[in-house]
Amino acid sequence: MAISATEIFRRHPECFEPATAQLFQEGHDPFDLPGLHFARETADSVAINSIAGGAIIMAGSGMCTGGRVRHHLQHNLGREKSSVVFVGYAAVGTLARRIIDGAKEVTIFGENIPVRARIYTINGFSAHADEAELLTWQKQTSAKRTFLVHGEEHTMRQFAAHLTDTRVEMPDQIKRLSCEMNAMTEARFRQCSHFELEWNFRFSRDRTWQMSSITPIFGIYR
Repeated sequence: MAISATEIFRRHPECFEPATAQLFQEGHDPFDLPGLHFARETADSVAINSIAGGAIIMAGSGMCTGGRVRHHLQHNLGREKSSVVFVGYAAVGTLARRIIDGAKEVTIFGENIPVRARIYTINGFSAHADEAELLTWQKQTSAKRTFLVHGEEHTMRQFAAHLTDTRVEMPDQIKRLSCEMNAMTEARFRQCSHFELEWNFRFSRDRTWQMSSITPIFGIYR
């Protein structure tokens, strides 16, 4: 997906800010870096593990909850000569956050991996809207209820203080809703005409997908 998104950006320089657009006008493609190779196919990604010399691997997801990055971590976290750089926010409970917080060992694909690599973080890069942009967007919706479900609790509470003319719901209410949904019987579950689920999968060693957890997020009943 990241490779496809990069191609979309490359095809639409008219959407860039002036400084970046000027680079294209001068014949400089910021996506055409020396030595850059896109590994679209799984086999290309796996081949990276055989590189004996230096290499910079960029992979997602950023919070390491899925994607090829988990395979790269499995092969490199235990190497003292490796460095792992996390760019942006990592939520509590995610693999990335556990590593950032100093875990000495983590479990990836059922294997206990010692963390010997050097760990770094860069928090200045984010494609998400900042506080001012979020407040502007929320006011435009004129929503009577606003749910804050993403981010650290203390940060969400600070943000909630800036929300006016709306009823703010915090994670404790969401957790209770999730528990109530989890308690539904199978028959009740089948009565849902629409149900959005957050699926957490893990790729087992025998290369079959297994469902590790399901968190009901929203339901509309008949």
